[in-house]
Amino acid sequence: MRVKLTSICTPKQYKTISKKDLIEDGEFVVYGANGIIGRANHYTHSDSMLLITCRGATCGQLNISEPYSYINGNAMTLDDLDKNVDLKYLYYQLLGNNFNNVITGSAQPQITKVSLEKLYVNVPPLSKQKTIAKTLDKAKELIELRKASIEKLDELSKSVFIDMFGDPVENPMGWEVVQIKEVITFLTSGSRGWAKYYSDEGEVFIRIQNVKNGSISFLKKQ
Repeated sequence: MRVKLTSICTPKQYKTISKKDLIEDGEFVVYGANGIIGRANHYTHSDSMLLITCRGATCGQLNISEPYSYINGNAMTLDDLDKNVDLKYLYYQLLGNNFNNVITGSAQPQITKVSLEKLYVNVPPLSKQKTIAKTLDKAKELIELRKASIEKLDELSKSVFIDMFGDPVENPMGWEVVQIKEVITFLTSGSRGWAKYYSDEGEVFIRIQNVKNGSISFLKKQ
C-alpha cells in the first residue's frame, strides 16, 4: 500500500538549543541537523525517533535518535508514528527516497511540513516491514565490517610504505625532492559539481586553488 508520509506520522520541529546553552555533562544527548551535537538536562522524546535534516546543505539526511533525547529545530521529527509502521522500516524506505522534490529554498535549503505532504511511502504489512528492516540491518552490519577491513588494509599499506620508503615528510632516507611540475605533464581541476558535498565536518577537500607556489595551501580548504 502506498500512502502519504504525513498520513502515518506528524512531522514536527522543536525549539532549537543554541550551542552556548549546551551542557557538557548534561544528562541527555541533543540532536542537530547531522546527528548528536551536545548534551542538555532535558529532552523532547523518551522514545527513539526518526529525524529528517530540514535545514542547510544536508537537507534530507536521516537519523534515528537515542531514547531520551532532545531534538533541535534543524531536524524534523516524525512524531505519532502509526502503530502499524515499523520505525526501522520507515528509515530504510525514506533512505531510498529522493528528497529533491520536497526541498525548497536556494540560499538556505529547507524541508517543511507542508513540502513533506508531497512525499509518498510504501507500507506493506507490519510483519513484512520487520523482515525487510532486519535484512537491511544485517546488510548494513556487513557493509560496516567491510569498511573496517578496508580501513585496516589502508593502515597496513601506509605502514608498509613507510617501512620501505620512510616518512615522506621527514624523508629519513634522503630521497630526491622535486616539484610537482617536474613529474607531471598536465594539471587540471577535474569534474564540476562538488560544491553540494562541501561540509564543515569530514575529510578535507582539496581543489586546484590549493596548489600554489610549489606547495599545497589549506587557507581555502572545503
